[in-house]
Amino acid sequence: MTTINTLTEHFFTATLRHQSQFGSLANHHSALAKALKTEFAARKHGRQAEWDAAFAELPAVLPSTYDLGPEGVSIGLESDLQTPAAALEEQLQQFTPWRKGPWRLFGVDIDTEWRSDWKWQRLRPHISSLKDRTVLDIGCGNGYHLFKMVDEGAALAVGIDPTRLFLYQFHVCKKYLPNLPVHLLPLRSEHLPAFNLFDTVFSLGVLYHRRSPIDHLTELGGFYGLAASWHWRHWLYPATKPPCWCLKTAMRRWQMCGFCRRCPCLKPG
Repeated sequence: MTTINTLTEHFFTATLRHQSQFGSLANHHSALAKALKTEFAARKHGRQAEWDAAFAELPAVLPSTYDLGPEGVSIGLESDLQTPAAALEEQLQQFTPWRKGPWRLFGVDIDTEWRSDWKWQRLRPHISSLKDRTVLDIGCGNGYHLFKMVDEGAALAVGIDPTRLFLYQFHVCKKYLPNLPVHLLPLRSEHLPAFNLFDTVFSLGVLYHRRSPIDHLTELGGFYGLAASWHWRHWLYPATKPPCWCLKTAMRRWQMCGFCRRCPCLKPG
């Protein structure tokens, strides 16, 4: 039976030869393997056996078509299935709650809590082209936006999220598009090495979850392949009741501190 551990290890063979303009991802495989061993494999989840069994029961079919476009991620048609679509819908319910979406698998619309396609549509006008870029998505959830990034032309999209249920949801969809260059590692950003490798780094809806936003912003700087001088004091300031912090929303602040040179996903204004 294919387990989630096996699927996670596939990341290393799939990215062995991947090169960004700043270097090879394989140079960091050892550090990532060590982190996965201590932070993922060594920490058992009470529902892992249940989820592994449910994953193994998913239909082994090839999708006749797929669409990663603006209407959501759609994989396959109901006519591709050899069993009723209702059976697949029941199987997908074993991985609830589904947060990011929408997803459509073989004619089954997954009832997700969020409309992540709307967020992506709002974001797209403000990012530069992802074509041929190596992209990192911190706090990616079930990886919905990874599929969108590849649809925008990314050469590789790697997501980071420690929630195991989201990992299963990602592989439920990835199962039917195995050659798509998207991968999810069940880690936190603080478990990652300082890659100095990625062309674009996303951290969507993460900052306000962190006890220290300064630490998070600092570690993001270590993931980019570009080097620039910037300091968090240019665009963070203490709120009236510490330890809360507020973001200076003016884009000019980001540009003044050089962060736009470090984060090429932001267009200069």
